[in-house]
Amino acid sequence: MKQKLSSIAALLLMVGLLMTACAPQAALAPDAATGSVTVSVFTSPEGMFGDITGDTYSYKLIAEATGINLEITRGVLEQEDEKLGTLFASGDVPDVIQMVNKKWVNEYGSKGLFAPLDTYIDSGKMPNFKDQMEKRKIPWGDITSGDGHIYQAPMFDDIRWVTPALLMRADLLQNCGIIADKNNPGPPNVIATVDDLKNAFQCLKKELNGETVIGNRNGFQAMLKQMSTWFGTSYNQYYNPVTKTYEYGPLMARYRVMVEFFNWLYTEKMLHPDYATQTDAEMSALHDSGVLGAALQNIGWNYDRLRGKGIDPGKDFFVQSLTIDGEKVLWSTPTQLAGWNAIVVSASSSPEKIDAAIRLIDFLYSDKGAELAYYGKEGVEWKVGDNGKACFLGTILYRKHTHSYCDQKIPENAPSFIQYSLLGGNLLMRINSYGWMDKWPGVDNPDTWPNRWGEVYSQFTGGGSMADTFPVISLTDDENGVIAQVGTPLETYVTEETQKFVEGGRPLTDAEWSAFTDKIKELEAQKVVDVYNAALSRKK
Repeated sequence: MKQKLSSIAALLLMVGLLMTACAPQAALAPDAATGSVTVSVFTSPEGMFGDITGDTYSYKLIAEATGINLEITRGVLEQEDEKLGTLFASGDVPDVIQMVNKKWVNEYGSKGLFAPLDTYIDSGKMPNFKDQMEKRKIPWGDITSGDGHIYQAPMFDDIRWVTPALLMRADLLQNCGIIADKNNPGPPNVIATVDDLKNAFQCLKKELNGETVIGNRNGFQAMLKQMSTWFGTSYNQYYNPVTKTYEYGPLMARYRVMVEFFNWLYTEKMLHPDYATQTDAEMSALHDSGVLGAALQNIGWNYDRLRGKGIDPGKDFFVQSLTIDGEKVLWSTPTQLAGWNAIVVSASSSPEKIDAAIRLIDFLYSDKGAELAYYGKEGVEWKVGDNGKACFLGTILYRKHTHSYCDQKIPENAPSFIQYSLLGGNLLMRINSYGWMDKWPGVDNPDTWPNRWGEVYSQFTGGGSMADTFPVISLTDDENGVIAQVGTPLETYVTEETQKFVEGGRPLTDAEWSAFTDKIKELEAQKVVDVYNAALSRKK
């Protein structure tokens, strides 16, 4: 299905000092160098196979390879912001923290909560991480906080990971005559306006026998972020690729267009009734069973699993950006530096544990370690078959797809590998997850999975949906103070009032909308805009 939040993380090529002249390698295995050490880890994985502990198979492989034992505290993805906010405010921070929302990096790094990784990079203790940054030609400034330090070990994307992206079932659209052939949908800009979009959703609802069409995961704000971004706006500050400056999203005309469409989905009962509280697992189950006809997520989502239910969904159909009020919406061209997911190290941990955490993270950035943490050991968990493609031997439950296994059978009593997690999956790096797709069969189409990503991205670029990459902004302590004092309560107000508009708790009249925008101005949205434009000017 989705190779969603499918990334990777890992390293450990135990090589000797004689190889230091070669490409960067992992440090000497901790068990051989300094003895075993236990590191506490907080993570909020998407969890394909349930709970995650230090005994989880992939984690045990990492511990075995590095001599670093992992003491896991598992958060809930949907509640991560609340949990981390409480955790950081208390000062009682685990040794290693994986966070999906990177806003915490700048907010607490400069306050001394996280260890500055640049100290270890400069001293040569993170050669693999440095190599990955330089190999991708990612500017160091893009991960540097406003105080000049680097606090995050980010996730890299080696694919054109466009998000959000609106996926619709081509077979249902064909039934309504919106597209001619589900296997060759034709021009992706067949849906070009809000009216076209409404027509497509009405089609899906009819074909689904009047049931709901689209769901959500991770709460109302998550869907608001996806929806507003897709419409070319934001529920907070928005970088406008046309003017190349920041403005406040909810004050844009497009924001009201987005809210009116969102409200229309809700009023017409096309939104799942539990959309504001659905978990990732709940929405995924509905999506994979064919209950829903659309998904606003990313181009990793597909309808391949419907084939196992006797449904031929055709080719995945992603909607181009719309033209709103005569202007084409433009999305940010993705880079290899992911805009979400980062790992930080607690500055309050003991020197021994900080050192272990640094070695662990650098391990995660090496090719050999990525292979180990994402796939396991060659010859034990997997092998390369006669066709030149890798397959699993059935000793672990890796994916719930028969074509992932050499004997085409999903193992019944094998331990779960957990590839969707901090140290073994999509929450740190996608380097080998997708770098290996010439060798590993894919989910959507075992033979052409890599081409699928390029094809969808080419459709977006060919249709004029993509702008240049939006800039990565780092704020100073003073600027973070403004955001905390002004931006955060403003964002809360916007989110709460938008949900009222969407769900009918506040009428979408001109008078109410004027009152809404007047209140946003009263709450000093311009200060937030000024902060981001000031930070932007430092990058020019």
